[in-house]
Amino acid sequence: MRRLLSLIGLVIFSQFATQSVQAMSVSPILTDLAPVGRESRSAITVVNTGATTLPVEVAVNQLDLGENGERTLTPRDDDFLIFPPQAMIPAGASQVFRLQWAGEPDIERSRSYAFMINQIPVTSESDGTVLELVYSVVVYVNVGPLQGESDLTLVRAGPVNDGQGGRKIELVVENRGSRHDYLSRDRILLQAAGGGWRREIRASEFASAVGIGLVQPGKTRRFLLPVEPPAGLTAVNAEVSVDEER
Repeated sequence: MRRLLSLIGLVIFSQFATQSVQAMSVSPILTDLAPVGRESRSAITVVNTGATTLPVEVAVNQLDLGENGERTLTPRDDDFLIFPPQAMIPAGASQVFRLQWAGEPDIERSRSYAFMINQIPVTSESDGTVLELVYSVVVYVNVGPLQGESDLTLVRAGPVNDGQGGRKIELVVENRGSRHDYLSRDRILLQAAGGGWRREIRASEFASAVGIGLVQPGKTRRFLLPVEPPAGLTAVNAEVSVDEER
């Protein structure tokens, strides 16, 4: 079980609760489920923050993430029971969408899903032009196995060019376990390999700057941390542990 990890120097995802777009507010945007029992069920609340009735539907996609966070979405509506699948939400009102896992009860690895809370297309006229106005919010749902743990291994850490003329600290981790994990729940301690420079990143700072930091089982993820390394820094030691104060 990984709870304290370290990486000797090599040369070289706040926890979100609500997300809003122009016409709606959605919460939560991150949910963990089990494949059986009470924890196999959850709910998503959508609030219509607009001035007119909001038609909304829920679409389910299995989510696979690449090393740099590239998303591959595969439709998987049959993996969940959703009630109601669609709703007309009056202005200022809210709608609760209840969801329940309908897949196998004995999954061996975590599975990740992107629930797309979509505004059903409506038309409006502006300056004589007919436009389709559509908004969408993503809710991330991870279903973990009844047994099994995450096992994060730090692959490398060090300063790199950020592609925008600056430098950041790169952190690459691999999850060798069977359960997903989130770097946004961890404390990351960075230190210059030769001593001196030191920087701590708390869970809330990582979540605000990077995101939830989802690391799926069997996957490697690369993150650019919200840290500008000092000039001359070439090697970094990194340590990751649970942030008890998040």
